[in-house]
Amino acid sequence: MDDVRGKKPFFELLRSGLWEREVIDRSLFPLSEEEWKQVYVESRRQTVQGLLYKGFQYLPEEWFPPQDVLFKWLADVNAIEEANRTMSQAVTDTATLLREIGVEPVLMKGHAVAQLYEHPEWRSCGDIDWYLPDGMNLQQTSNYLQSLGYTPEPAPDGSLHFLYGETDVELHWQLIDILHPGKEKVIQTLQQTDSFTSCQLDDGNTVCVPSPLQSLLMLHAHLMKHAFTVGVGMRQFCDLARAYHVWKGQYDKPTLLSYMKQLGMEKWGRDVDTLLVDYLGVPADDVPDYEGTDSTRKHSQRLLRAVMEWGNFGQHTKHWRAAHSKQYTIGQILRNTPLSMRYAPMEMIYKVKNLMIGQRKYKQI
Repeated sequence: MDDVRGKKPFFELLRSGLWEREVIDRSLFPLSEEEWKQVYVESRRQTVQGLLYKGFQYLPEEWFPPQDVLFKWLADVNAIEEANRTMSQAVTDTATLLREIGVEPVLMKGHAVAQLYEHPEWRSCGDIDWYLPDGMNLQQTSNYLQSLGYTPEPAPDGSLHFLYGETDVELHWQLIDILHPGKEKVIQTLQQTDSFTSCQLDDGNTVCVPSPLQSLLMLHAHLMKHAFTVGVGMRQFCDLARAYHVWKGQYDKPTLLSYMKQLGMEKWGRDVDTLLVDYLGVPADDVPDYEGTDSTRKHSQRLLRAVMEWGNFGQHTKHWRAAHSKQYTIGQILRNTPLSMRYAPMEMIYKVKNLMIGQRKYKQI
């Protein structure tokens, strides 16, 4: 793990910002100008600039980054804050838009999970993901959006996406992204027995969100899917870390583990839990399946190496320019076969099958 050991200052500052606490290993500091540049670049690769920005504020001021790096960092944080303000407004507006056609959309992942941070405005944001509950017809939704002047486009996974201003909005018919058809009944059972809840966003508006149990399963499935394809960054692991911590006691751990096993994510969950405890400082009793064995650590370290190589959703690999092509995605799935074969080989098979067959048809009522 030389590549990870060489990033000790990065992880120390990440943990400090993630948990809003003092830097523990002060022997790693102060950093040279070149070391600060490397930490800053890594924070951008993993889209966690806001967390590290908070982290280094726990250092003595004379240990802060050099001025040119500090100004770049500050510019990034200001841009993240502005993007979050824009997204908050877009969430409110698109929720109203969807309610006009008789559906209460459920906010998934990103902007909902951001509310679990001490500073939601410093979490780098991407697109808006809405889940449309059963009974909502995506084709009818597409027609409605077109009538309003939007240009919705289908994605290979059967979702629908459109631009609201400069914000990408995705509409999903599936809350937990598991492709294996044999798992559909498990997900249906979960949704029949576990209701949605509400969340107040940083702008004061309230939206419908999945319960902690559903959200944790959703975050795990989302992480796993991207790990098998274009890659996933440290930001998504930080999301899961905050979720485990904030929702401790709000869900039943044995029930979560039972669903993880039924959905084929048991090994994945155990290795990820180990990574979160060992590298992100999550308390061991916050996660449901921390073993801390040499074997589990070996696999979690292998996963971490891949994460540090990929950067956020693989955007920093040398082949990123082709990352949106079907051929590239299939190539990445094959490249990441060692991961998928350990965790969920059938998910990899169904992912390739869907890509080769082409886009799924819209789900009908």
